[in-house]
Order: sequence, then structure tokens, then C-alpha cells
Amino acid sequence: MTFKKSKGAVIWLTGYSGAGKSTIANAIETSFQDDEFRFDFLTDEYIGLVVLDGDTLRKGICSDLGFSKEDREKNVLRTAHIANILAKSGLLVCVAFISPYNKDRKRAREICEGSLFLEVFVGCPLDICKTRDPKGLYKRADKGLIKNFTGISDPYEFPVSPDIILDTSSSSVEECVDQVLSKLSQF
Repeated sequence: MTFKKSKGAVIWLTGYSGAGKSTIANAIETSFQDDEFRFDFLTDEYIGLVVLDGDTLRKGICSDLGFSKEDREKNVLRTAHIANILAKSGLLVCVAFISPYNKDRKRAREICEGSLFLEVFVGCPLDICKTRDPKGLYKRADKGLIKNFTGISDPYEFPVSPDIILDTSSSSVEECVDQVLSKLSQF
């Protein structure tokens, strides 16, 4: 039995709640599974794909954390360590996290050193994100019922030099996935 040497990669999707991070990560996963897109460049390098979603991790491994700046930092760092372990195993890892602070995203990149790391800013104006709010979080945050809510009572630091910028207010999910996979294929 032989195994191909695999290198992993981390696609770190960051942006406001409702910008489309999870939707894009899940569409990348579906495309990978369905071979909807051409993945010739992946065949020899990636053994699989996993999505690490902020909401999911907060229900489990990060359930002890709140939304203070310190807890957000711990949340991002824990996730970066998990992503690094998975990427070093040869997986393509899509992380869908608000991760509002530049310092924390920079640390995530450092933790994942040795694997390809793509910081993807999922850009969408706040007013549009508010209309995509199925859980009613923005309405509750606007009324002061949710503290430390990114974009309302807590800041979001826009990435200084992301590897990819997606505009989900004017691009389809498919177009965004194409952009990410096109960039990934260059490595």
C-alpha cells in the first residue's frame, strides 16, 4: 500500500456575521465532494476537506468561551491549532470565523506556518448582512440585548492585505467559490 505525500491548506474566511462565510465554506465542501469544479490540481495534494465553522465549534470545543476580546482571541487560537493539525495531515481546511481582529488572524497564519494559508475577506456591507439575519441576532444586538456583537457594539478590523477579497453583495456563491479555488490552484 502506498500513500501520496500530501500538503494541507487552510482557507480562513473572515467577515461580518451574515456575510456568507459558512455558505461559501459549505459550497467549497460540496464542490469538492461532487467534483462540480475541476479539481485536477487537488488530486495529488489533498486527501480530503473539512469545514470548521465558528457556530459549530462554539457548541463544543469552545463552548466555555464568551464574546469578550480575550475569549474571541482564545476561540481563534484554538481553531487555528485545530486547522494546523488537520492541514498538516494533508487536509484542505475551510475555516468560517468572524475573527474580527487583525492580530488574531495574523497569529492564526503564524500557527499554520508550513501549510498554505489563505486569508479570505468575505466582504458585505453591514446593512445587507442585517437583512440576512435568520437568527435575529442583529435585531437583538441593535436593541442592546447582545453584548460584544461584531459590527454593532464590537469592532471588526478589516483585513490589511487579505489573499482574496470576495464581495458577496454582488457576486454569487458560485463566483466566490470559483475565486477561492482559482487562487488555491496557483499554489
